[in-house]
Amino acid sequence: MAKKTTRKKVTKKKVTKKKGEPLYVGVVEPETLRKDILESVRELIQFLQSYEQFKKLKDEKNRTLAILKSDVKDIKSEVEKLKMYLKKSAASLPAPAPIKKSIPKEIEPQKDSFEEVRTSPVSRRSNELAALEQELGEIEKKLGTLG
Repeated sequence: MAKKTTRKKVTKKKVTKKKGEPLYVGVVEPETLRKDILESVRELIQFLQSYEQFKKLKDEKNRTLAILKSDVKDIKSEVEKLKMYLKKSAASLPAPAPIKKSIPKEIEPQKDSFEEVRTSPVSRRSNELAALEQELGEIEKKLGTLG
């Protein structure tokens, strides 16, 4: 939005009108008046542009919703067809045999693998740390012999 400016009062001169003579009115500071009018016209144009964008978005939304509704309707009809085919095919199949549930045997955890899993992250870190320290020591020795 443009900055509002204060307007000075437009003064009109009293003129007696004679027949056939045009009537003129004096305008104080015509440049500022023109500027104010142009700013308001610019704001109006910006508002109209944003309104047109809003209308385009609304139309696009309505079109997209219409497409979505038609797609959902198609999907529902296809699902109904599928249900109908499944009912027909299920009627022609023999009844399934009952499933027996067996109780799984309790498995004893292996002590070795359990302890390895439990200590493995710590030992891996310490092994990696020791290897890195060893490499660092070798590099320092090489630098000592060069320097």
